Amino acid sequence: MADFDITIAGEVNLDLILYGLDEAIPLNREILASNFEMTLGSSSAILAHNLAVLGRRVGFVTLCGSDPMGAIAMERLAESGADLSRCAKGAENTKTGVTILLSHGRSRRILTYPGIMFDMTVAAVQAARVRMRAKCSASSAMPTAVSHARIQTSRAVVDPTARAAKSNWGAWVGDLAARKRTTAP
Repeated sequence: MADFDITIAGEVNLDLILYGLDEAIPLNREILASNFEMTLGSSSAILAHNLAVLGRRVGFVTLCGSDPMGAIAMERLAESGADLSRCAKGAENTKTGVTILLSHGRSRRILTYPGIMFDMTVAAVQAARVRMRAKCSASSAMPTAVSHARIQTSRAVVDPTARAAKSNWGAWVGDLAARKRTTAP
């Protein structure tokens, strides 16, 4: 089994960003943006990408859809050098999540479709035989799966986003701390 500086279990998706929009967006009208970008999305995938680009040995565990969006997201993540050998693709016709960001200057609207990510299970993470070393990071959709995986870590890196606030993060972090002495950043 590879020895990573960090192993991250979380979602992978694409961010579709529209720029130059007015804050007041009328209904039932086509609104033209001044620019558009499609980038790798999800806090966990972006973290894995950036750490790999910086030269860290990064293992990434995820479940992506069988659609073109999943293929593009995984391709962009692979370009960083992160180890994706423990990632799985969902069954035929499964969809990868997507986040659409409507930029209004300094503010923005964020619309997310989670796709297949909520299908990621404890069994899927265990099947990947995740052995987390040095640091462990989990995305907002992953507290249950990661807390029951085989964890050997001295520090947990947790990114509680808006979705996490609706989940059971507090209990998950407490459970993780009970399993292994943990310090939060």
